[in-house]
Amino acid sequence: MPNTHGVGPFFFHTLNLRPETPLLHSAPTDEIEPPYRRSNSLILKIWPGKGIVLGRWRQTYRNESAALYSAIQGYGNALSTDEIRDNAHRFDEVDDALLT
Repeated sequence: MPNTHGVGPFFFHTLNLRPETPLLHSAPTDEIEPPYRRSNSLILKIWPGKGIVLGRWRQTYRNESAALYSAIQGYGNALSTDEIRDNAHRFDEVDDALLT
């Protein structure tokens, strides 16, 4: 998760971008920790490969499951809740491998 800096409902953070990314575009940002807010953020490319995200958090009244599902959709992965649940064992295997 990026190191987000905020003042009130406003926030910013940096991120890595592909070189062909437009100079300015928008994209959703979802919090995956309480209070599970959402933003339609602006992303400004500040030099090749780097950008800054600027946004304003909006309260959504979502639960953890809905927030995580929304965040996954933001990456273009059209996974259903059942598919996520069916593949959860893969994350456990990775955790086990990292801990040994």
